[in-house]
Amino acid sequence: MSFRSSSVLLLTVFALSITGIALAGPKRGEGWLTSDSQIEGAVSDATHVRSRSDGSDEIEYHSADGKVAYLWDGCLWSGEWWVSQEQICYRYPSLSGDMAHCFYLREGPAGLEYWSVEDSEATRPLALVESLLDGNPRDLVMDSGGRCQET
Repeated sequence: MSFRSSSVLLLTVFALSITGIALAGPKRGEGWLTSDSQIEGAVSDATHVRSRSDGSDEIEYHSADGKVAYLWDGCLWSGEWWVSQEQICYRYPSLSGDMAHCFYLREGPAGLEYWSVEDSEATRPLALVESLLDGNPRDLVMDSGGRCQET
């Protein structure tokens, strides 16, 4: 095999391995939201009251214009949400800088589930939507920089 064909083969294997990594995630099948419109329909102008796998609770309001308010551990954070490549992603600048947190969504037997894109070996969702509310009935402020409740 020539140097050139070896290089092409190596680049092809590398490209396929990157593609495999990009597509890694929980096993996909029935119930997974796999289109941008499905995901947007599940979150846009809706509040998700969720229980997390660590036992804590969180509330998140998704405005139709891509803004989000997130109440967790007594603190209210504001940021943005968007949908890309069958995932919902969030960014909270005052909480985690420019880091995006992305999730696959699945309509499971107990409700809408959030599965972390970063944990392809997960056997259970990171969070479960306990209540799906229209609009922002909890009046979560969209421009909070991490305002925390007094404890």
